[in-house]
Parts: sequence; structure tokens; C-alpha cells
Amino acid sequence: MKLIKYSKFFEEFTTSDVKVIKYYCYDIDDNLLKMPTVIHMEKNDGNNNWTPIDVSTLEFSVVRNDPNYRTADGAFSEFRDKGPRGEDAFLIDMKKAILEKSFAPSWSSFINCLVNGNIFCFITARGHGSNTFRKGVKWIIDNYLTKEQKETMLDNLHKYKILFGDESYIDLLEDYLDACDYYGVSSDEFLKIAPGGADNPEKGKEIAFQFFTDKIENYKK
Repeated sequence: MKLIKYSKFFEEFTTSDVKVIKYYCYDIDDNLLKMPTVIHMEKNDGNNNWTPIDVSTLEFSVVRNDPNYRTADGAFSEFRDKGPRGEDAFLIDMKKAILEKSFAPSWSSFINCLVNGNIFCFITARGHGSNTFRKGVKWIIDNYLTKEQKETMLDNLHKYKILFGDESYIDLLEDYLDACDYYGVSSDEFLKIAPGGADNPEKGKEIAFQFFTDKIENYKK
């Protein structure tokens, strides 16, 4: 891809293009994508007979406190890397959602974030490891972004490298993906660094958000 050499335009770039450096946080389910991943539950037929039923995350938010529904064994196994589909589960469902255009409200914002080269963070109740999410983002960049969007993204990533004192073109994309954060707050990986988040996903999300804002404060310095 053609990359524009920005170093000779550095003064103009720093004074006009970058007045504010933006950072973003995203959830995944029903925020970026309407994922097809299901939660395994059981439903009472009224005679105390419980029948297996799979529900979407949106449906779960409605029935989770309904006494006629209860979670089954392994209810959230599809939301982890140790479920029946292993580490492929997230990528399979993400691809399906994208190919079916099952986009949620923040999808366009996320694509703009990628094209602009902004640092972002995933904070989700899912239990996948960070590398699982990173692979998903890499697939989006490689397969969903247009050629023009990818070229603009790489040019913007080079701008940011210059801003942080590095003019090289080497590993632009890999460095960018490494600089972003991916928190599945129900994962074993996250619980190792935030054991207090094990109480509930909402508390875990608060802890993850604090991790990310602390990181951004360090960038700001």
C-alpha cells in the first residue's frame, strides 16, 4: 500500500491535525454487533417441567430475572475460549454477524476509530482472552475495511508514530493492535490481574475502565 511520508509535514501535522487525541471504549454485544452467540437456559412450561432453550444476549437481558427461566449448566460456555467451539467461537460468531450486517449502534464509530488510528479498548462481560479479541479486530481490518480505508488507516498510524517520536513504517498495524486493550472481564486472564472483578461482570467492567483511563493518563504525559 502507498504510504505518505509525513515527517516533512510534521510541524503542520502537530499544529493543525492533532488538536485532540481521541481514545475509545467499546462493549461488543449489542454495542458493536448483534452477535449470534447464545446463552443456554431452561424454561418452565408452567408444570415445573424445564425445557432447554437458547436465548440471545438481548433476550437474556429481558428474561434473566424471570422465574420461568433459569440458566443451564454451561450457560455461558459459548462466551469463553474453553467452550465447545474453543478459541474459534468468538471469531466464528463475529464473522457471521458482520457478513449478515447485524451491526449495533456503535459499529460505524468503531470503523471510524480504526480508520483514524485511534487507540481503543474492548470492555466486555465475555470470557475470551485478549488475543481472541485482537484476532477479531485484525480480521475486520483485513477483510472488512476497503483498500482506501486501510491506506488512510496506515497513513494515520504513521502520523501517530511521528507524534510519539518514531518515524519508522515498521510494524505499524501490529504496534497499533498491541497498543489497544481487550478486556473480557469473565476470563481467567482478566481475573488474574483483577481478582476483585470476579464478584460480577459490572464490577469487572469498572475495574477494566479504570485500567484503561490510567493508561491514557500516562499517554497524556
